[in-house]
Amino acid sequence: CKDSSGRGNHGTNCGATFDARQGATFDGIDDYIEVPHSKSLDFGIKDFSIAVRLHTTAELDDTLGDILSKYDPAIRTGTTLSIMNYPGVASAQPNFRNLFFGIDAARIDYEWFDCGRPGDALSILALAVHDGKLYAGTFEAGHDKVGHVYRYEGGTKWVDCACPNVCNMIPALAVYDGKLYAGGTRRNIVHDGMSILPNQNPGGKVYRYEGGTQWTDCGRLGDETEIEGMVVYNGKLFAGTLPLARVYRYDGGTTWNYTGNLDLTPGAKYRRVWPLAVYNGKLFAGTLPSGHVFSLEAGKCATYDRALAPGWRHVAALRAGGLLKLYVDGKCVARSSAFNGRDYDLSNPQPLKIGLGQHDYFNGKMKDLRIYNRALGEAEVRALSKRR
Repeated sequence: CKDSSGRGNHGTNCGATFDARQGATFDGIDDYIEVPHSKSLDFGIKDFSIAVRLHTTAELDDTLGDILSKYDPAIRTGTTLSIMNYPGVASAQPNFRNLFFGIDAARIDYEWFDCGRPGDALSILALAVHDGKLYAGTFEAGHDKVGHVYRYEGGTKWVDCACPNVCNMIPALAVYDGKLYAGGTRRNIVHDGMSILPNQNPGGKVYRYEGGTQWTDCGRLGDETEIEGMVVYNGKLFAGTLPLARVYRYDGGTTWNYTGNLDLTPGAKYRRVWPLAVYNGKLFAGTLPSGHVFSLEAGKCATYDRALAPGWRHVAALRAGGLLKLYVDGKCVARSSAFNGRDYDLSNPQPLKIGLGQHDYFNGKMKDLRIYNRALGEAEVRALSKRR
């Protein structure tokens, strides 16, 4: 694989197939391109830009994976550009075709931020990102209590989306064909140390969210009464636990490092962290039995919290001063929170990998990949997006 920039950053092709018009095709199984480390690929504390034209299919039988990475997991330092497509984490689909651009230099928040309790939730059973917002499915107890779907509006504010569910849980959320779907369940969670619940209305129905407080009843799944985590965030694997509701970060081998205890409800027999989702550049986690949602930031990240449309798309990722920016088809769609550039020295000896990172192999096509040692201007990004 030849570098046309004149800097000699030629790569070794590990399985990708090439076509003059379609570019490089990656099978999502074991195809990638590796470029050795060099001085010109040492991003350090400098601005840089990544631009690429991508093709993904609408019907998927695999995750979409990583577009590019220059990251050293041993020292948690480098950069990653990927598409998060996480089906069936816990009982929900937290991220569907969401672009992710992150940098890290072994930095992490000192503590998790409490994002509040949606309604009267005893447990957060599902988290999902849809159309630029984070949604939560809850378990609530009591004769007149039902599982709800809530939309996060920042801080500790949650808005009830008025799902017409009548049973005590919404443990399943998923995005399909551009719409958010919610599945209801009746359950007596005696194994979590709770008594038999008074709401015995059956579950087994699925609802489609139409926006605002509008839902469409999509029917029941036969005679069923139930519709029943771990997630990769900024190059590292995070896992929630039972019975102490702790979250750990995997750092290789048999090493799991503790990041926080999210539920300290006194007297509870079991406490757990179940659903995990990446939203607005942060990792979110839902708990039982406190029913709170927490967030954590590791490094700096920008996420496009809407589904990346299938077909050919132009994507650009920029480090510009103290911000990360994401562009899709020439338009800025996401920014990170501000940071001090000197705090994020991305220097590491690892090779640049195209089509592979800490998540998975890329599943799709790429062409016209460009890396700049400066932040592109908006007009330059727009011009690149129009090239064919």
